[in-house]
Amino acid sequence: MIPQFLFALFLFGVSVQAQPPQDDSTVYGTFVGCATTSFAPSDAVFTEDTFTQAEDCALNCYYNPSGQYIWAYFLYGSGQCMCSNTYCTSNHLAVMPEEYVNTLRCADDDYTVWVSASTWSTNRCYSRQEDPEKESIYLNYNYASTQLQGDADGATMNCWCGSQTTYLGANGYEVPCDYNTYAIFQHPVGTIVNSVYAKRQLKERLIRIKNRKRALCPGKMTACVVQGVSDSFECIDTTQELESCGGCSVGEFNVHNTTLGIDCTALPGVPRGAITCSNSKCTAYACKKGWILASDGTCVRF
Repeated sequence: MIPQFLFALFLFGVSVQAQPPQDDSTVYGTFVGCATTSFAPSDAVFTEDTFTQAEDCALNCYYNPSGQYIWAYFLYGSGQCMCSNTYCTSNHLAVMPEEYVNTLRCADDDYTVWVSASTWSTNRCYSRQEDPEKESIYLNYNYASTQLQGDADGATMNCWCGSQTTYLGANGYEVPCDYNTYAIFQHPVGTIVNSVYAKRQLKERLIRIKNRKRALCPGKMTACVVQGVSDSFECIDTTQELESCGGCSVGEFNVHNTTLGIDCTALPGVPRGAITCSNSKCTAYACKKGWILASDGTCVRF
């Protein structure tokens, strides 16, 4: 599955034990999906040891000497274990082989992906689910399901909450985890995970949310802050936008220390409608009385 779910996992973590420990003496992770080996995050580190189980890879990523890593990528074919704080994008999703539907592992030459520590546990992937209860947005349920809707060219993540009864209808519809299937997770009451680790998960989740918002603008358009409206942006082509020429006039959304654009209409000596923005530069073609047009396309007094 893709980074996008994992909202619940980011906040709370996951366990493959029926009764996970209540302290940090032992940590458990859980399966979240399959990924191709073409995924190579820049922050990846490989453990010195090889392993036979994904659980051991996840544990070593959590206790890695370089620091706690959120994601564990394990190859059953070689025993190789890769740790990272970056979750694979949807175009790197790999389909789980049919024979591993009930064992929650991936093909030998694909990564079996785990979150290294959490208080959730993965049930399985299903081809259907019951309609979630409409009150679920108001209550603390101990079951959640996600669906990566789309394909390798683009996908969005849906997420539902519910009680155990809500998900009983999925039994008998187990399928390999893939696009458009439902992954169901369970959260035992009272489980906890290291608070520092949970904060790091939350930080990563917030970064992903911001990045997704930035990515909403098509092509070469830029997400620019809407002045006076919190957490809002508009998509602007700053190479030719008259009032945000060369950059956003009040800042780029979720980006600090950006170069501010120029409001071409506010430049001195230029009559209304006598200036354009082209290739991120204001260029006037006429000037007010008492001003002359300079070679750089600006108006200067004479």
